[in-house]
Amino acid sequence: MYSTICEQLEVEESSEDAKGREGKGKQTNQARTSSIESAHESMSVKDAEGSPGTNDLRRDQFLEWGSLSLYWRAKTLNEVLVHVENNSVHSLDLSIPDQRRKRRRDTAMARSSDPLVVGRIVGDVLEEFVPCVEITAKYASRQISNGCEMKPSAVTEAPLVEIVDRNDPNALFTLIMTDPDAPSPSEPSHKEYLHWLVTDIRSGGDASAGQCIVPYESPKPPIGIHRYVFSVFRQQHPLPLNQPSTRKKFCTRLVAQQFGLGKAVAAVYFNSQKETGTRRR
Repeated sequence: MYSTICEQLEVEESSEDAKGREGKGKQTNQARTSSIESAHESMSVKDAEGSPGTNDLRRDQFLEWGSLSLYWRAKTLNEVLVHVENNSVHSLDLSIPDQRRKRRRDTAMARSSDPLVVGRIVGDVLEEFVPCVEITAKYASRQISNGCEMKPSAVTEAPLVEIVDRNDPNALFTLIMTDPDAPSPSEPSHKEYLHWLVTDIRSGGDASAGQCIVPYESPKPPIGIHRYVFSVFRQQHPLPLNQPSTRKKFCTRLVAQQFGLGKAVAAVYFNSQKETGTRRR
């Protein structure tokens, strides 16, 4: 039956080609649609006399072939009638591929404008993630925003860091602050350098109320512009973390993996570089 349908459509196409290209667009599509409907009706009649279950199998084959064939043969049309089911005809919108391309393009544009992507925090420190909690970090009265410039003299004391999950007020979080550019952005042999590590921070509270594993060490970039990253992870339970033997060559992603923290849920970073000395007059 499947081959009979193919032969029938091929004969019709040959006949249409012999008539010339005039009026081929819309009339050709209507002719093909009518052929598919009539072929489906004849197939249903013949299958009624056949074995049980044959009709459904052949109809599926027919629909699959008809959809693919008409889709590729009628690209220029906005809609093509291709799907026949329970004696009703539905439409396949050929703009779907365009919509998918638009979604992919919008996603790529969103990623390209994400400051964590632009600043290479995603990649150097964290894997790609979807922020789902709020983080606020303040040094004195200045709030940190992604990519902002901070002088070393302005970040000597630990900042006030608040983490809020509006969907779960009892959630616990881990805060990790690292420098992926130590000692030099061109040769980060100490990547990442650990500046601060706090666990068991409750949603709505600040980091000072959590369990401090590694005390805060103020940034002192020796050369070049350094990035200082605050990464937040959701805890499923209190963590048995111990203070590492060294702050050098810390790996945020590896620690998150080892303790089942998963991907980050929030992050923010600032830039800092060595301050030039005051000039003598």
